[in-house]
Amino acid sequence: MALAVVRFLASLHPALARFVRDTRAVTAMEYALIAACVSLAFISIAILLGDDVGAMFEDLGDSVQDVSGGD
Repeated sequence: MALAVVRFLASLHPALARFVRDTRAVTAMEYALIAACVSLAFISIAILLGDDVGAMFEDLGDSVQDVSGGD
């Protein structure tokens, strides 16, 4: 049984060595973290400024209605 495990691990050695040297996954993980941080920043800004931006668009809509003579 132990010999089979040793043979199995020995056969994995080249694959493990390639996995350790491969940096593509690290780069993808870095990009995913950057995207998560940017998304978090946009969500935070939307939450903090949401009411102010909504009020600004309401004021703008009222101004457009006043100029166009709408109800």
